[in-house]
Amino acid sequence: MSDAKPAPNERQATRRIDTAGPDYGEPAGPVGRLRARLRVFLENLKVEFFTMGVVIIYMLLIFTDLMLADDPKVDSEAKGKPWTNTFKYVDMVFLSIFTAELLIRLFAFGYFYCLAPLNTVDGMVVLISFGLQAWVISLGDKTIGRQAETASNLLSIARVLRLVRLFVVMNKVQKARAAYKKTKYLKTGSPVETVLDMLGHMKGKVEDEEDVLDIQWVMDLIASDKLYTINIKNVVADVKDKDMAAFLSQEMNIKKDLDLDGEMEADESEDMLDEVRGSLKHQQSSFAPGDPAQAAVLEAQRISELDALLPHLERINQWDVDVFALWEASENMGLVVGTHHLLEQHNLVSKFRLSKPRLTRFLTKMQEGYRNANPYHNVVHALDVLINMNYFLNQENLKRLMSPLDVLACLLAAAVHDFRHPGFNQNFLVATKHEYAIRYSDTSVLESMHIASAWAVLLTDECNFLKRLSHDQFTEFRSTMVQLVLATDMKFHFEHTAKFKTKLQSEGYQPGCDREDVRFAMGLALHTADIANPAKPRQLSLAWTEMCMEEFFTQGDEEKQLGLPISPFYDRSKNSTAQCQMGFINVLVKPLYTEFCQLLGEPAQTDCLSALQSNLEGWEQNGNGLLKQMEVSFLDKGIVGPRAGARSPFPPSPTPSMRKSPSKTGL
Repeated sequence: MSDAKPAPNERQATRRIDTAGPDYGEPAGPVGRLRARLRVFLENLKVEFFTMGVVIIYMLLIFTDLMLADDPKVDSEAKGKPWTNTFKYVDMVFLSIFTAELLIRLFAFGYFYCLAPLNTVDGMVVLISFGLQAWVISLGDKTIGRQAETASNLLSIARVLRLVRLFVVMNKVQKARAAYKKTKYLKTGSPVETVLDMLGHMKGKVEDEEDVLDIQWVMDLIASDKLYTINIKNVVADVKDKDMAAFLSQEMNIKKDLDLDGEMEADESEDMLDEVRGSLKHQQSSFAPGDPAQAAVLEAQRISELDALLPHLERINQWDVDVFALWEASENMGLVVGTHHLLEQHNLVSKFRLSKPRLTRFLTKMQEGYRNANPYHNVVHALDVLINMNYFLNQENLKRLMSPLDVLACLLAAAVHDFRHPGFNQNFLVATKHEYAIRYSDTSVLESMHIASAWAVLLTDECNFLKRLSHDQFTEFRSTMVQLVLATDMKFHFEHTAKFKTKLQSEGYQPGCDREDVRFAMGLALHTADIANPAKPRQLSLAWTEMCMEEFFTQGDEEKQLGLPISPFYDRSKNSTAQCQMGFINVLVKPLYTEFCQLLGEPAQTDCLSALQSNLEGWEQNGNGLLKQMEVSFLDKGIVGPRAGARSPFPPSPTPSMRKSPSKTGL
């Protein structure tokens, strides 16, 4: 695909990236541009707060009117009701302003503005109040007989309506406070979003259709994330020397079109183990009846058919499946049985002719490699992420982008993504000069260790279940799996979220989209599955919160003992669980889930976002007291955490240069 600027007739087919949200249906030309500009102006946070300020002043006047109206000392008939006569004109000024604002909003947003119930109620109250007040004023300041009675009745009705509006206004003020509260957290907007917004505004101002298409082409190019990309395939195709073309293809890692659906030629079903490990020769194993590997397969089959486990496996595709109950019912074989079940469900074992004995042995070693003494990064977390990833894969909008080989890579990447996690984060490993930090040069230390360790096990003869993949399939599978696990590094969170948002706005995720875009979406899906705890039903979310905070506190204890600065939220003496969770949700989880669920559609939007919002409100309203609502503590039950087994001797003692003397630390 060339990045050269297309001809005008070709640019007309480019996908628009600035049409996210409702289609307001404005006509082309000056009227449409005016409506678009008004929407931008009205949605500005400063304008919202200014409007709220005017409404609050009006609210204070309403309170004053309720207190002073008909007060004999202030507003008696003998004095000519000075307050009532004055207030109705002041009220009319405010109601005129609010009526004008309502009409402007209706013009800018159309009927979409009325879809919000509060807006509808508020608008009706304003219009009725405006009409009543105009009627009262038309009767004059001095009325007698029936006119006086009518004016009095109208004023009474107007006061009741003000009370109704008072409720609506207070609700709006509460929402404005919530919006302001969000501004206290980090703004995650990326520069590319700002650039695209500026270009969108510029496009709305130009008159010439050719200029509009030019700006749209620039916006689409930026959204494609290929601004500096050169089509290497075209460059290589122009090279006349075949040897040089082959050399460039190899050095530039140009991949040919791959068959990822599981079909292959007969002569391509070679043993990949010898090829990837060079000249090392391995004895081919065959599993005879009664062999331990075959027995492991039968044992996994037996457990999967347990009456206690079957109800949980039947719900394994649901977002609210109880992963802790599933683990307990699986006789501590949940990761093996769960992964087997999902691979069979997606028909991947037969499609790729995977060796069941080797697959079972590999999954068993993965399961054993998770340290259940870790309060959080343990085998139950791995099972949870596997189930979350499977839920995403079953959503049609993501499923249609992926090949069977992609699904295989996604499920196995989820199963191994925290293999051999030490229970301490990267900053701790770097600070203590741990061997992992040295080996991986302080860069994506844990993620690199997880995937490298998993592949070291997979490539042993007893665990290599991929022997029947073709060379291209094996290469693509390994590359995809590595990319997915590395994508769980939190340092990429904001960058990847912004990139995904831009790509989503450009409608880039459609069947047949670029292969790299698909792999990027899969990586983001695994990262999203990895931080799903706040988006789970309340009891599951609280259980994970307790486990996560305990692992934080455990590292904080180690940091304190070693004389290192205690990481934020890791100090056991400062119970900041609620603050940590609210920040985690507002800054990281909610922005990502809002965008990712937009791709997934329903039911993911309801399942994930409703639980996420409920948990956020729970922390905001109850603070640390929300944990008291937790019905079961899995740390206390000893399923995971220190009671599940002694922590491995990790981390090693820091070097002498890292230690502080007892006289300085008091240790």
